[in-house]
Amino acid sequence: RYEMPIHKRGGRCVENQNKTRNIKAQMIVNAAGPWASKILNSVPNTTQKPLRLVKGSHIIVPKLYAGDDAYILQNDDDRVVFVIPYEGDYTLIGTTDIDMGDNPNAKVEISDEETEYLRAIVGRYFKKKIKISDIVSTYAGVRPLMDDEEGAASKASRGYQLDVQTIEGRAFLSVLGGKLTTYRVLSEEAVNKIDKIFHKKSEPWTAREKLPGGDIADNDFERFVREQTTDFPFLSKTLIRRYARAYGTCMNIILDGVRSLDDMGADIGGGVYGRELDYLRAYEFAKTGEDVLWRRSKMGLHLDKAAIRAVNKYMKDHA
Repeated sequence: RYEMPIHKRGGRCVENQNKTRNIKAQMIVNAAGPWASKILNSVPNTTQKPLRLVKGSHIIVPKLYAGDDAYILQNDDDRVVFVIPYEGDYTLIGTTDIDMGDNPNAKVEISDEETEYLRAIVGRYFKKKIKISDIVSTYAGVRPLMDDEEGAASKASRGYQLDVQTIEGRAFLSVLGGKLTTYRVLSEEAVNKIDKIFHKKSEPWTAREKLPGGDIADNDFERFVREQTTDFPFLSKTLIRRYARAYGTCMNIILDGVRSLDDMGADIGGGVYGRELDYLRAYEFAKTGEDVLWRRSKMGLHLDKAAIRAVNKYMKDHA
C-alpha cells in the first residue's frame, strides 16, 4: 500500500514514495487492482475512470459432509453461494457482494450481517446447521469492478477495461476491473496493447506454458509423490505430499542439497521447517508470518498456537 503520484520530469517517470525516486521508463502500466483508479486519478491531465469496490467474504468451518463434491446454492436474492471441500478437514463457504465505496484503503473484514447471510443459506440446504462457534476462520477481499452504475453489487460487471492514455507523449496503461479467473487472457491482451504501442509483434504463448511448479512429468502427480518419497526417505509422507501439492516441482528448490532432516533448518513445529520459510521469503515474497500462514498457504488452519507463534517469530527474526 502506498501513494504514487506520478509525473514526467526531464524525460523520466518519477515516483514519490515519501521520497523522490527516479525511474527511467518508456511507459507505465498501472495494474494496482483496487488502487488502480486512485493512481490513475492522481496523474494530472488524465481522464478519470472510477472503479466500484465490492467486498466478498467467506467462512471456513469443519467439514460439513463426506465426499469431494462441491455445491452451488441458489439464494432468494438471485445470487449463488458455493460450498466446497477445503484443506482436507474443512468446508469453505462464500461469497458475498457488499459495496465498499471508493476507498481502497478501507478495512476489509467479514461483517456480522455477512456471516448470518452465509449461515442462513447453508441452513436452507444442509441438515447440519452452522453455529457461530463452528466458524474456525474467515477472510474477505475486495473486487475492483468497472463502475457501470448497476444497482446491486452482484449485478456489476466482472469484466475489465485496458485504458491507454497519453501523458506528455508517454503511454500510460491502466488495468481496470478483472478477476483472478481472467488473469491470463487479461495479461495477454495487455501485452498485445503494449506491443502495438512499440510497433512490435509477439506470438501468444502463455496458454501452453506450465505454471511455476506445474511441470510434473506426464502430469502424473501420484508418481511424482512416490519419487519424492523415495528420494527423501527421512521426510514424512505427509510432508512430501503437502510440498508436492503446494509447490509442485518447485519443492526441489526447497530440498536442494538436503541429505538429512538436519538440513531442513529450524524445526518450527507441525511439519514446518526453516527451509520452507526461507523459500517463501526468497521466491514468493513472503514478509510476515501472516503472509506464510494465510496468504501463501492456509497452514494457519492446521498448526497449533505454538507453531503459529514460531512461524511469526522466524519471519520477524529473518526480515
